[in-house]
Amino acid sequence: EAEDSKCVKFEGGLRPEIKKAVGYLEIRNFATLVNKSRIYEEDSKASSSYYKARGDKRNAGQNCNKPYDKPKVNQEDKQNATYERETSGGGSPN
Repeated sequence: EAEDSKCVKFEGGLRPEIKKAVGYLEIRNFATLVNKSRIYEEDSKASSSYYKARGDKRNAGQNCNKPYDKPKVNQEDKQNATYERETSGGGSPN
């Protein structure tokens, strides 16, 4: 019974995210509870730092132009393309 009260008191002092993770396991062995809580905290920190590092690389190029943007066409090229269409003879004969 003393072991149970130590576990309950220990769980009460944990951060909410750790308490949520290990609380449902209902561990009533103090050494096991401490160990599982420590492991969860270490894994959580490692996971968080991994995704933060990954996110920085992934979001670094978001302000760049997209590779599929239309190229800008100057006015002279537009006029040449229109002239070529009109003189290519693709229309119906009259």
